[in-house]
Amino acid sequence: MIMKRSVFKYWGGLAALLALFGFIGCSDEPDEMNYYTFKGQMMSDYLLKTEQFSDFATLVNRAGMMDMLSSYGSYTCFAPTNAALQDYIKGKGLRSLDDLTDADCDTIVRTHLVENMYSTSEMNDGVLPTTNMNRRYLEIGHGNDENGNAVVMVNKTAHVIFELQDDSVENGIMQPVTEVLENSNRMLPKVLEQNDKITTFYAALKATGLLDSLNAYRDDSWNPDLYERYYYTSCPVTSRGFTIRRVRYMMRFIRKIKMPNTIALSGWNTAKTR
Repeated sequence: MIMKRSVFKYWGGLAALLALFGFIGCSDEPDEMNYYTFKGQMMSDYLLKTEQFSDFATLVNRAGMMDMLSSYGSYTCFAPTNAALQDYIKGKGLRSLDDLTDADCDTIVRTHLVENMYSTSEMNDGVLPTTNMNRRYLEIGHGNDENGNAVVMVNKTAHVIFELQDDSVENGIMQPVTEVLENSNRMLPKVLEQNDKITTFYAALKATGLLDSLNAYRDDSWNPDLYERYYYTSCPVTSRGFTIRRVRYMMRFIRKIKMPNTIALSGWNTAKTR
């Protein structure tokens, strides 16, 4: 009888102990070591915490776009420095950033943002494949800064700051620039004319009269719903790529052209898809 009571007390005590531990272990609060704390830097944090870009951060706030740069996404930001913005303000004859309208701020900010991520190694001569948030292409080139560093040129005169380039944040890449970028107002013929690698192609466009048609911007009287749509991709051959035979062919072709606005230079310069 004594033996049975001892066994009962032993198993009873063990059951009570297990119940106690089970009660403690069923707490709804997770252990602090299991909490996740986000420590990454968003593009908004970069702008707000870097004194060199405080003026651009002010414009972003006025444009109402700081929340966007605080959330996840894939952006490239060509942020102009404070010095670049001050030069821009003076060049416009303004006294301070306060003289800019909210619409001005919106335009400036969108001009410097691309909704895709590009490192400098992915920026090839020509234009950035993705338009900025004003739906304009940024012209890309390469050159050297005042210290001889190889840098990416943007819209001819600005360049990505070598010491600050390719700075990754959680929602994109920062590519600070030396000047405020302005939307290009150049038409395609002007862009072609200034490219010294396609002078023969440019001469052909000019000789056929197609160059004039490329200056047309918008015809408000045209109703696109009444006509079929065609899309063209221009693939100009460099002047070096023209052989004597091709030049002769081009000259014969030019002499035959009588309706410059209705044909496409075929074979060696354009591709047409529907």
